[in-house]
Amino acid sequence: MRVEVARDLLDLGLREIYELQGRAPESLLEDLQKKRDVPDAETLKLPCFRLAVYFSENDVPDRSLLTPDAWRQ
Repeated sequence: MRVEVARDLLDLGLREIYELQGRAPESLLEDLQKKRDVPDAETLKLPCFRLAVYFSENDVPDRSLLTPDAWRQ
């Protein structure tokens, strides 16, 4: 995960992996945009947020899904 995205999650108050479980990546992005203006947030950060939520919800994640590129649509 990119350091900037990890910092964004920390800025949102998320300190532990389990805190991402059940969260919608889109709502994380909305919360971040409310906190501060983030240019190109949807294209740059949404795939990373999707990856983070996926990782938090799977004990044995599929290795092919552990890159942001796998979550771009």
